[in-house]
Amino acid sequence: MEWVSYIAGEDHSDAPVCVDPVLRYFGIVINDSMPNDERQKLRPYLARMIGTANDGLSEWRMFRLADLACREWAPTVLEATGLIEQAAKLRALAPVVDKETAYAATAADAAAEAAYAAAFAYAATAAAATAAAAYARNAANTAAEAAAVNANWSHVYRALDELLPTEPVMLPADQAKRAVEVCEAVC
Repeated sequence: MEWVSYIAGEDHSDAPVCVDPVLRYFGIVINDSMPNDERQKLRPYLARMIGTANDGLSEWRMFRLADLACREWAPTVLEATGLIEQAAKLRALAPVVDKETAYAATAADAAAEAAYAAAFAYAATAAAATAAAAYARNAANTAAEAAAVNANWSHVYRALDELLPTEPVMLPADQAKRAVEVCEAVC
């Protein structure tokens, strides 16, 4: 997020005002969870985060992250640990798209709470169910932690591709130069 602040021309901060808080917290947890070689692959997403703060998609992103954590990431971990029945119950849930489906997912997830990975999805859906900005961080962090547990980082990149605009916002020339320096130099 510090690089996003830099690219956007904001003051040095890990909380750029130009980024949706849900994306900001998701990005921070993912960045902090990844090994360095994988972290470098986040560079192309930096400029795409600029301008998401007030794009009207924050609530959708929060529910989508809860859905991913509950119906995709947690079941993958459950299956890997041999908890096939609990994984199947979570995969069979209706998509988490609003408060009602988030509550339903929370109830289903509570039934599988003996599984460590299911706790991630429970926290994410509980937070998303409130649809309150104060809980956006919990939903995003929990979804990010659930993704990190999978150790298959392709899940993270697919989520970012879905949650972010396809093109970065147009930046003034000096900021565009910064973006090129950071985002195109993938090590």
